[in-house]
Amino acid sequence: MDIVMKEKKRSKTLKEHEVYHADRIHRNCIRVGRNESYAHAKKKFDICWEFLQLEQAFITEPKIRSKGRRYDILNLDTGDIVEIESDKSVKKKDADIIIYLEDD
Repeated sequence: MDIVMKEKKRSKTLKEHEVYHADRIHRNCIRVGRNESYAHAKKKFDICWEFLQLEQAFITEPKIRSKGRRYDILNLDTGDIVEIESDKSVKKKDADIIIYLEDD
């Protein structure tokens, strides 16, 4: 897929998920909050590193209007929303959310 087609797909993903503008400008940046555990931040880094190796763009901590909340990662090439949870906090979520455990 050429660069123009990739950018069109990424723009489409941003529009479909209604990502706020302030979050859109942080493409391929790994944002970590001080309230996140080290295991959580490391897992986020590992997933984003994998996306970079696959030449896939992502946004961390995007606020998605259509879902009404923030998520850990949005893959702009696949449209996948990724959440990272500790095994204690995993509960039923939206079917279209990919959940990784911090310990994996």
